[in-house]
Amino acid sequence: MKLETEGFEWPFQRALEWSLMRPRSAKELDDYLGRKTWKMADKVRERLLERGYVNDEKFTRWFVETRRQRKGVSRRRLLLELHQKGIRQAMAERVMEELATDGLGRDDKAEIEKVIAKKRAKYNDAELVQYLMRQGFGYSDAVDAVAGRADLA
Repeated sequence: MKLETEGFEWPFQRALEWSLMRPRSAKELDDYLGRKTWKMADKVRERLLERGYVNDEKFTRWFVETRRQRKGVSRRRLLLELHQKGIRQAMAERVMEELATDGLGRDDKAEIEKVIAKKRAKYNDAELVQYLMRQGFGYSDAVDAVAGRADLA
């Protein structure tokens, strides 16, 4: 008679090490386990989730904090990237709002100014507007910011 957990420890250890490298979303875990041929993948997933090693809210908070610090992107782009990571929009917006009230978030105006200060020498005005739009900022906001108008909404 085989034990129910036979062959479970090694896959669990591998997945645990992977999940502890940085916060992970449940979708990332599903994608990771989907690439594996482990028979116990469902049990590994269940154990990691129940013990809190993979948590969508912790992941969302970490992702928003680090993404805003490293690269100037718009709120809209952050929401899109979180959606691609399997995070529901309601959770993403709630976490972003909490971070903003804690003073850890930035608004789009601060982000766009940060990007312009960093990229001004590299791009002419038209290219800078295009770059800002690729970062998820609206056209009118990008044009106004590049033109130096302070009336961004």
